[in-house]
Amino acid sequence: MASKLDKYLRPTVIFDVNNPEHRQHYFNFLDTRTWSACPYQFITGNRDDSPILTVAIEHQLLKYYRDADRALARRGHSLIEVAMRVVDEEHV
Repeated sequence: MASKLDKYLRPTVIFDVNNPEHRQHYFNFLDTRTWSACPYQFITGNRDDSPILTVAIEHQLLKYYRDADRALARRGHSLIEVAMRVVDEEHV
């Protein structure tokens, strides 16, 4: 039997580091220190992840951005170079 509270609970979603919406919700959490604006209740899908959600997400993000940086490096670029270009363009 479902509880009356079920209709008020946020749906449980596995955090997907490849999903830009999920990353944005995490970055909003870092800015506000609350999940109140997040429409989901995140969990991690890997049993090897830390039981602390934020630590598990940070590990996933580190791997995601490290892999992205390596992919750019293979093309002769780096995330730092790309970020500096974006900052320079914003100040023009």
